[in-house]
Amino acid sequence: MTICKNCGKPLRWFKDPVNGKWIPLEAECNLEYESPEEVNMEEVLQWRHKCTTILTCNKGCGTQIYFDPDNRSPSGKMIPMEIATHENHTCGGGREQDEDLSP
Repeated sequence: MTICKNCGKPLRWFKDPVNGKWIPLEAECNLEYESPEEVNMEEVLQWRHKCTTILTCNKGCGTQIYFDPDNRSPSGKMIPMEIATHENHTCGGGREQDEDLSP
């Protein structure tokens, strides 16, 4: 199994029988076809791996994040996810990096 270089999630590869291009799919995809004629590309594309490039949080904490189009708030906005944990990013705004400078 391959790991996505952008988001760090595992993925599988599927070769399009028509044009020979490799398509990244989500790791849980279990599509199998007996012959190239049976391939349903609409079904395959529903499992296409969706991710974006790695970003650095601009709120001050510097955590590496990405946005998953399937991870949205009730209002429809995409929620940033942390590369390290694949969980929602709750920014500390750099507070975890502050040190107690009192004598």
